[in-house]
Amino acid sequence: MKKEKKNSTSSTSKFLFVVFFCAVFLTGGFSGLIWGIPSANAAIPTFVGCGAAAGAAAAITPVLPAGIAANDILLLFLETSGQAITIANGNGGTWTEVSGSPQSPSGAVTLTVFWSRYNGTQGDPTTSDSGNHQGGSICAYRGVVTTGNPWDVTSGSVDATSDVSGDIAGATTIGPDRLVVIVGAGATAADTPIATVVNSSLANISAVRVNAETGTGDGGGLTVFDGQKATAGAYSTTTVTFATATVKGMMTISLQPPVTTLANGTDPSNATIAPGASATDLDSFTLQTTDGSDTVTAATVTLGANTTSSLSSVAITSNDGATTYCSENDPVSNTVALSGCGIPVSTSPVQFKVRITPKSHANMPAVPGSAYSVTGTVTSFTGTNSQAGSDASSATITVDNQSPADVTGASGTAGVAQVSLSWTNPGDADLHSIVALRSTSAVTDTPVEGTVYTVGNSIGASIVACVTASPGTGCTDSGLTGGTNYHYKLLSRDTSGNYAAGVVPSGSPFSPTHAAPVTTSISPTTVAAGGSGFSLIVNGSGFDGDSVVRIGGSNRTTTFASSTQLSANILASDISSAGTRSITVFNPTPGGGTSNAQTLTVSSAPVAPTIQSFDASPSSVSIGESQTITFTWSAIGAATTCAITDPGNATIGSGGIIGTATTTQPQTTSAYTLTCTNVAGSDTAVATVTVSSGTSPQPSSSAPPVNLSGYGPANAHFYGYAYPGADIQIFTKSSVSGVYASVPFKTVTIANNGSFEVSLENFLQADYFFAIQAKDKNNNSTAIISFAQLAVAGVDWTIKDIILPPTLVLDSSVIGSKSPIFLNGYAIPGATVSLFVDGKTVGSTKPDSSGYYTFAATSTGLSLGSHSVYAKEIFSGKTSDPSLQKTFNLTTEAKSVVDLNGDQSATISDWSIFLSRWRTEDKKTRGTIDFNRDGKIDIIDFSIFLNAFQQARNSQ
Repeated sequence: MKKEKKNSTSSTSKFLFVVFFCAVFLTGGFSGLIWGIPSANAAIPTFVGCGAAAGAAAAITPVLPAGIAANDILLLFLETSGQAITIANGNGGTWTEVSGSPQSPSGAVTLTVFWSRYNGTQGDPTTSDSGNHQGGSICAYRGVVTTGNPWDVTSGSVDATSDVSGDIAGATTIGPDRLVVIVGAGATAADTPIATVVNSSLANISAVRVNAETGTGDGGGLTVFDGQKATAGAYSTTTVTFATATVKGMMTISLQPPVTTLANGTDPSNATIAPGASATDLDSFTLQTTDGSDTVTAATVTLGANTTSSLSSVAITSNDGATTYCSENDPVSNTVALSGCGIPVSTSPVQFKVRITPKSHANMPAVPGSAYSVTGTVTSFTGTNSQAGSDASSATITVDNQSPADVTGASGTAGVAQVSLSWTNPGDADLHSIVALRSTSAVTDTPVEGTVYTVGNSIGASIVACVTASPGTGCTDSGLTGGTNYHYKLLSRDTSGNYAAGVVPSGSPFSPTHAAPVTTSISPTTVAAGGSGFSLIVNGSGFDGDSVVRIGGSNRTTTFASSTQLSANILASDISSAGTRSITVFNPTPGGGTSNAQTLTVSSAPVAPTIQSFDASPSSVSIGESQTITFTWSAIGAATTCAITDPGNATIGSGGIIGTATTTQPQTTSAYTLTCTNVAGSDTAVATVTVSSGTSPQPSSSAPPVNLSGYGPANAHFYGYAYPGADIQIFTKSSVSGVYASVPFKTVTIANNGSFEVSLENFLQADYFFAIQAKDKNNNSTAIISFAQLAVAGVDWTIKDIILPPTLVLDSSVIGSKSPIFLNGYAIPGATVSLFVDGKTVGSTKPDSSGYYTFAATSTGLSLGSHSVYAKEIFSGKTSDPSLQKTFNLTTEAKSVVDLNGDQSATISDWSIFLSRWRTEDKKTRGTIDFNRDGKIDIIDFSIFLNAFQQARNSQ
């Protein structure tokens, strides 16, 4: 969870705000201002004050100093004539003799020191009567430990020689920031018993804090000083000079402050991560106070040399990573100063983490890159307490941006409609695969670092021909067009997604021969004489882009769908009279030849229609959605009418041999029937719309329950990423066989950066199943995600790093065989969206800052008929589930987006029509260029038209 910080308004903050704006105004902007957060320096204990001195022949009652507060340390210094003294009445306080007290030379003088921790209510204590006289005073000190003895070390010395000089033995402190109290007593009633104090190991030795003397009895007195010891270790002998010659009793008392100790934690294991990986644990450290609590407001993390260029973020977090206390993005120095931390520290050691996030591939050095061995420890911190300890070590996290070596000995051989490639793999231990790029000109394209490619993907003007997993050393690129020169480049890829520069195999380019075509069937096989022209489907093998369908030996305009399917435009003149026609496929040289023949029967009698395709889009929906189902069909047959009926046999649409119809989304899985009829007979086909069961969106699998029984009210937290402005919906149910509630348990709107936080609070005791879904700004939904593994920790549990799938909109459910497939939707800003047609990757794109993305996939190579499309996104090294799947029908008759004048081509005339419709105020006319169907005419529609125009021109 993210740490929440509260803001308060005070007169001070308002003043600083005014100062800030004055500074900005006078300097002409922000560039001349330097901002920082002041450190809360650890404090040596401080002197508060001393009460008035007291002296008498009988018991005395020294007064407490003024201005004292709870937990201040009170030291009662007493001088007697070599006689023991006690506290007869603590008056509500607890008084204990200090270690090393008393100090008494031969019974002539005795120095006794007692201490008490002020409880806020105690009064002035009363001593016993030592017998001759007693004199003394109470001094108070603040910022001392609040539990246990207030000192870490004391020292004492006596001097039985009556002179003015005395030495107090030194001592060794066990920690820094000590206030060393110095006291000396003698058989002298001078107003100032001690004149001077000298110790080269102590800084800032004070003036006299108090003199306490009495002339009663034998007479005597004492003087109190203090000095500072900033570092741990020994302090030397303290020399004191008395006003008159005397025997002496002397002490030093080292008062210790509260200490916050930094120590090494249980460090994570060494690891290698790829650019773009999520936050990774680098170091573990602990913090602990000697007593009370502390807050660490700032810390410095020192990284290994020359490694910051690999990092996008350095952060200090809680041990589980749920709370980020402070961080710095894109550090520029190996010494990373983190401020505004607010790390809580107590008397129990608590472990924290230093976490690093590597930069993405796009922000790392280009090929060949480098590997960065990142280490990092906390080398200093700022808090209220004194500080001790160190963070001794960390893990080594290697950010691998270094390219693997290239393959060697690469070569190739051309064959029939194929090229075989071979090579020797490099010796890199993390070699993942070899990617072969193909182009009809020299390959100059380079893959995007970190991107996983599959066969058929486009990289610039090149096509991914092969992806061979290590340790494979060869591949065959098939389905090529004979007589065409193909250029290749082989690129090594490692497990971190780094690519080598690539090598060209010897012999490139290669020119394969055409395959010998073979036909197996045609559709339709019978047509009526005198009918209109139609599209003939030819099935078989060995087809390529140069294949031509012939009828009676005459070439006809042919569309290449795949190596096993062609379509040809049969003219009305070809079937003007009854009889049979020979259908063959011709492939040119080299290789090639003419296929075996199929027979097309041209009947003088009417011919029953043949349905060629019938599809519903979308064909799979959730009950929580409200989608329009669009049906498309195509058929062959003269004087044919077609109609669609629903499960209740009601007609929902009708038309000729090519048509569309729509209906509202059914509430249960339903089969729709297309019937095409003419005088010779009829043909039927069925399209099924699958609807998930229940009364709300249901995930594909049931997640195990979160068992909160026995814990009382519980809380759940969901953290993840989707798209700005989307709504996150959480659904619940209570059993495996149950259905998710129709109304979301909770709905929140996502922040502008795409992140979301959903907290569900105060659950009753029960078992729970959870599912999550997002709806984008246009009310398009993601797939439903259930949680397959869920851990319960006490009464609070958390699911982090949820990556919701993108939404997906298909521009049209009917697409021409030469037209692009226009897709759009919303994804996480900064993610990579991969698009899939029939389960194969067709390319990737990046969304804009609002999360919106568009993509135009090629329909080249797809067979005529029904196809599916879906999207995934990759963010912070994690891949989402697929989007909801959409379907479309590929047909030769569909009109291209850019063919606005209907002449079957893309020309300047279409541009003129587009611009005219762009400028018109007629909403109906303007709506004809709303290509992404979002109800707006904007730059996105312009981009779709421009992309389609370029593709259409390239294919003409």
